[in-house]
Amino acid sequence: MIKLLIDVGNTTTHCKWYDSQNNCFIKETIFMTKNVLQDETKVVFESHYDQLIYSSVVKKIEEKIKQKENKAYSIFDFKKISQNDFVYPIDQLGQDFIANFYGWKTSNGIIVSLGTATTFMIIKDSKMIGAIISPGIESSFKGLIDSADALEFNFYQEVKWENNTKGLWTKQAINKGVVNGHWYMIKGLIKEIKKEHNIKDVILTGGYADLLIQNKYNVNKNLIFEGIINISS
Repeated sequence: MIKLLIDVGNTTTHCKWYDSQNNCFIKETIFMTKNVLQDETKVVFESHYDQLIYSSVVKKIEEKIKQKENKAYSIFDFKKISQNDFVYPIDQLGQDFIANFYGWKTSNGIIVSLGTATTFMIIKDSKMIGAIISPGIESSFKGLIDSADALEFNFYQEVKWENNTKGLWTKQAINKGVVNGHWYMIKGLIKEIKKEHNIKDVILTGGYADLLIQNKYNVNKNLIFEGIINISS
């Protein structure tokens, strides 16, 4: 069976085709969420697949997918999602949180997902017990650019890790503050969570995880898709 797995984020939508018989991904594509179901994404919905399963944090896109495709299933359509795995009501949680949880079913750990928002999921005794949400790397970057008249977004578009201890020009200084500073924030919160909850394991996921080149933790950018697979199997 070929499953079309779709992760609809606030900024981008990531699609992967999964061959369940051979347990492997066979292709993938990424496009801007605002363009979902427009002409440029027809190739996705006209491709061969037996089942479409999605995780979406954008309600209006979720509704459009359901209207377009009668083989489309939300992760909530499967019985593997159990309220017993979460301290808080699952209808108050984002689908991305839930999919990531089932992608890394650890007994004690922290999942840090770097997307439009940077989120921390805290898992203790095999339950999600809480979360932290902060603006993501690009959101912080765009917020600064949009608020400063002297800065132009197109010029400062390259967001990357800076190895220098300080910025020598504006673009480098912004990268140092936004990207490197974001990493220091992540490290500080991880340290605080570990101390309070006696947790050791940490995994990073999400589109911006690769920017943090000083990261010492495991990175799994397929985590949300592995969660969708586990939920739907």
